[in-house]
Amino acid sequence: MAYESVDARLLKRTLGTMKDINANKIKNLSSSLSDSEWNSVGKGKIKIALRELSNEIDNLESTIGEYKNTASYIEKHKNEQKNLNSYNNKIKEYERKLRNCAPNDELSKETYKKLLYNYRKKAAGANSNIRNIQQQINKTIR
Repeated sequence: MAYESVDARLLKRTLGTMKDINANKIKNLSSSLSDSEWNSVGKGKIKIALRELSNEIDNLESTIGEYKNTASYIEKHKNEQKNLNSYNNKIKEYERKLRNCAPNDELSKETYKKLLYNYRKKAAGANSNIRNIQQQINKTIR
């Protein structure tokens, strides 16, 4: 899945602005409707509606939290993809240098082989991280 077009920071910031939604305020309002103030069928309906609204807000808060986590994972995914691209570029560079080494330049060949080994190892780690992050994203968006 491609996340290049997702601005994860903006998404997290936007989701963060929704933190003012608070189910506790609704619960407190419902609780404050005491029998001594007014007693009618309407009050019962209002309390039920407020309770349902509070539950919906709880669900919304949970969903927003999951979306924030997803935005963080997308940001990590993009960073790992950037690292992987960098490692792959280094691998290509050192493969080219190794091919172009003089036949008798064993020191340079060994140096390039070691560098290739290290960058291939880093690339494998980045690929593994990307797969793990992708799994986390898939879990949170279901």
